[in-house]
Order: sequence, then structure tokens, then C-alpha cells
Amino acid sequence: MIVGGLIAAFGLILYKVDKETLKNTLYRTRQFSIGVVFILLILCTGALVSRVFNFGSAKNAFSLRSSPMRTNFSLFYWKMSGANENFGDKLSHILLMSIVGPNLSLITAEEQSAYCKTPKLLAIGSIFQFSCENDVIWGSGVLDSATFPSKSYSKIMRTLDIRAVRGPRTRQFLMSTFNISVPEVYGDPALLLPYYLTGYKKASVPTILRLLILHFRDDTRGPSIAGNTPIVTINACLPWDQIINLILQSELVISTSLHGIIAAEAFGVPARVLVSPHVELFKFHDYFEGTQRKLRYANNLSEAIQMGGEIPMKLDLTKLRNAFPMDKFEAKS
Repeated sequence: MIVGGLIAAFGLILYKVDKETLKNTLYRTRQFSIGVVFILLILCTGALVSRVFNFGSAKNAFSLRSSPMRTNFSLFYWKMSGANENFGDKLSHILLMSIVGPNLSLITAEEQSAYCKTPKLLAIGSIFQFSCENDVIWGSGVLDSATFPSKSYSKIMRTLDIRAVRGPRTRQFLMSTFNISVPEVYGDPALLLPYYLTGYKKASVPTILRLLILHFRDDTRGPSIAGNTPIVTINACLPWDQIINLILQSELVISTSLHGIIAAEAFGVPARVLVSPHVELFKFHDYFEGTQRKLRYANNLSEAIQMGGEIPMKLDLTKLRNAFPMDKFEAKS
């Protein structure tokens, strides 16, 4: 009944208008319809091109959350005994969870019988000594080439699936010592944190003049500096999010922890390495050379403050992002 009434009303309107008006109205309606269809075609084509060529933010293009994820491929990261966790090693867990989702499977055991059961991923950290046959390497580094137990790892190294390493010193050591092929893809994956931890932003006005981050081996080392210079001192075993928040509030970060430096530089906060007798310098050289710089460290706090932050890194992170082993996390159909 309602439909019939509408049809009758429409017929009455057509009867009342003259032919020329009706002709113009129909012409404008047709032109409008063509325009709408044209716009829709453009939008659909753009969406298709975006999907094919992977346009969009790095986070959207890189995330696997929308795909079924394998449950039998795990991330290994080194975990300290007790409740505390080392900042740099914990970042591996945080970054990978941001990429593949919260159901990420983890291995943190230090017993070889536990971490060598199945192939796994090694990412952030100087953790090559925890590699096993058929493991996947994405951005890991060697702790110290002089002390690495090379003889016991010859067979293992030939089976590794290496996608990227932290820097050229790790790459050169692996190639010359084990005669294996290593791609020239550099970068510590922690440099990608800003792409995924998008809620963390560098403060426009720093509230901390200088932040000193001590490696966990430097736990008892306190700041020693002449004069009354404000400095906040923390240990690298604080919760990871607290450390990042403090870094983002700082004007200058001074650190004996490598990932205190890397996290600061990733978010654009000036940073300076403070040398420590308890921490190997190989990994620092490796990281800095991988970002096309030479390591220039300070011997004390006064010198670190005088030197200020290091020059910005020069590294295109696209290769590192593209080297992520997506294929290992996607469920096979």
C-alpha cells in the first residue's frame, strides 16, 4: 500500500513538470550517477594496487596478525634468572609480539637440551651462542669474536638460515671462521621499535637533562662526576616500558648498555656510549659500523657530557624489515 502511494505520487510529479524540465533533470541525474561510478572505480583500483604493491604503513604491511600463525615456531631470547629481565633481550620479545601477535611462542631456557629441540628464531641480542641446527637468524650478533667457541659450532653454523645480522663484524666473523654465506643485511631489530610501539613518542620538551643507563653488570657502579650536574641513573633491568619512557623524556642518554643506545637512537634521542670494564666492546663496534659510523665512546661521565650525542645513524631499515622471516610464522594452508 505504501509502495503504491509512492508510485502514484511520483507519477503526479512527472505529470506536473514540463518535458524540458524532466529532460534536464534526467540528464543531471545520469551525469551524477556516472560521476559516482567513476569515483568508486578509482577507490577500488587504488585499494587493489595498494594490496598488490604493499603500500601503506610499515606496521600494516608487516603485521601477520590477520594471518593464521604457526604455533610450533618459537622466538628465543635470553632471560636472566630471577624476576628481573635485561632490557635489550626483553625488547626481542616485545618487538616480535608486536609483529606476530600476543600468542608468540617463547623459549628462554638456558639448557641446550631445551632450546635445541626444534628450530627457532633468534633476533635481538648477542645470542649466536644459543643457536642450534636449522635456526633462523634475524639481526642477532656475536658477543665477542675472541671468546666465541668456534670449534663446537662448525656444524651448526652451516645449517643456519641467516636473514640479517647486527653488523659487519658479526658477518665477517661468521664468513671467515665458518666459511658460510651471510647476507649483507645489517641492523639491530630494536631499531624498528618506533614502527610498532606507536604510542611511544619523544618528548617535545625533555624533563630529564641526562639519563645514565647501566648494564646489569654495572649494577653497583654509581655516577661519578665533578660538579653539581643533574643526572638520573637507572639499571638496564628495570621494566622495559619504564626505561623507554625515561629515554623519551631525556635530552641526552649515556649508556654502558648497548640497547640503551639503540633504543634512544631509534626514537631520535641523542646518545653516547660510556665504556665499561664489564662489557665487551665488540658488539658496540658491530652495531655502529652496521649504521655506517665508527664507535666513539666516553671514558667517564664528564667526557660523555662534553661529547654529547653521536651523529645520527645512516641505515635504510627497509632491508632489515623485508628480511623478517614471515614464512616461518605463517601457517601453511
